[in-house]
Amino acid sequence: MKKLNFVVPTLVLAVAMMGAGYASWSQTLSVTNTVATGTFNFVIQPATYTADKYETVTPSNTDNSLTVGITNAYPNSVTTVNDTIKNNSSIPATMILTPTTDGNFNGVIQVNGADYTAGSSVTLAAGQDAAIVYTLTANDAIPPSPVGGPANSYTCSIKADFAQATK
Repeated sequence: MKKLNFVVPTLVLAVAMMGAGYASWSQTLSVTNTVATGTFNFVIQPATYTADKYETVTPSNTDNSLTVGITNAYPNSVTTVNDTIKNNSSIPATMILTPTTDGNFNGVIQVNGADYTAGSSVTLAAGQDAAIVYTLTANDAIPPSPVGGPANSYTCSIKADFAQATK
């Protein structure tokens, strides 16, 4: 019994001390982030052009399209429109150009000096320009203006679609 009086308090003390050995620490960590999105902005500069001496050309542009009006075109007359699209965005972007004509012209597009196939894409870095050259040649079968009537007018355009280049 004497041994039991000694063993029991020793076991109680040992168990109490083990509880101190199993103490745990805790800490709260808070993380705050600030995220700023990039800008997405393109500018189509006013176009310049060269045309055959009898043609009248009226280019106009909006935020994402360039329209060229041609009056007094005749078979095989050639109009060349020069334009610049600038990526004023803070991120790279992909540009896809879609030309349309009224069927009386064959159009060839060059972007930065290289032939461009309609519907293909060009990636522009932030701040980069793209030089667009749109050469329009009137077909052999372009209808003539009526005798004594007003000159026929034709319209050709290029639409530019832009998308984020990195995802």
